[in-house]
Amino acid sequence: MSRGLQDLYAEVKLIAERAGYADYPRPEDRQRDDRVWLAEASFGRFDKLYMERGQVSLLARGDYDTVLYEVFKSLVQDKATHIEARNRIAGQDSRRQWFALQAEMMESLKPEWAQRIAADQATVLALNPFQDER
Repeated sequence: MSRGLQDLYAEVKLIAERAGYADYPRPEDRQRDDRVWLAEASFGRFDKLYMERGQVSLLARGDYDTVLYEVFKSLVQDKATHIEARNRIAGQDSRRQWFALQAEMMESLKPEWAQRIAADQATVLALNPFQDER
């Protein structure tokens, strides 16, 4: 049985509410400025979209699980960066703290996301290693 857009929105809502996220993509957000929404693409794929000043941007495209992951990767990153900013460690690359927070939060949402976020972070760090002040 294939899962559709309504199923995706229902799972986003379930995870978001369980984790205490009040601002998450909802069907009524479709094409409203400064909002993320989800749409069905073709061949069992979905899009994560965003509109700003009338311009629509494709943020992610993939299967059900990929788009679900991408929704929470963004929500968790936002929360992790806010926590890091309040608890900044002078001289330390801010990503050290928020990457760790992001990984912990993603694992708490869905354990299988722990390896996935670690791989994403490793890709970022391979191109742009931590730069602590000396």
